[in-house]
Amino acid sequence: MFLHGNLMAAARALLAIPRPATPGLMAHLPEAGGVLTLALGDPLGGGVVLDLPPPGAVVHLHGARRTDLIPGLTADLLQGAGNAARAWRTRVDLSAPGLHRIHAEAPVRRDPEGRGLVQHTAGCFVLRGAGTASPEPLGLAVEILPDLLSPGFLPGMRFSARVLAQGRALT
Repeated sequence: MFLHGNLMAAARALLAIPRPATPGLMAHLPEAGGVLTLALGDPLGGGVVLDLPPPGAVVHLHGARRTDLIPGLTADLLQGAGNAARAWRTRVDLSAPGLHRIHAEAPVRRDPEGRGLVQHTAGCFVLRGAGTASPEPLGLAVEILPDLLSPGFLPGMRFSARVLAQGRALT
């Protein structure tokens, strides 16, 4: 399956099936700052935030290197729309050229409406240098991967992506 357009719109379209009404896991990584913030909700979009328990996994992938970011996480208070909740922050070294990929997983828990178990994941891609890159799948339950990342890619631009389940393309 190929999707064109905004990654968030693609994710919403993919997840348009009935599901628990829980906020998603946000991974915010400004390229200039190198400080990763993980939050449950949408504080950047003006939404509320919920307390995020310590994440189950946070890794930085760069080339063949895989760095566990859990030991460097610190709890922080993040302001949402009319509320504040616990989030997590850590520094990420983005100085080396090439594709940097951050993958985070929140712990499995019951959704607020009690209809089942949910686990949120989030990912960030940062491309350093003048080259292009195609991210490799991690084999997760569901992944949306851009076909090609280039240095000229900016928020709001159209792109082509693959939707994968367990590392295989959905058809």
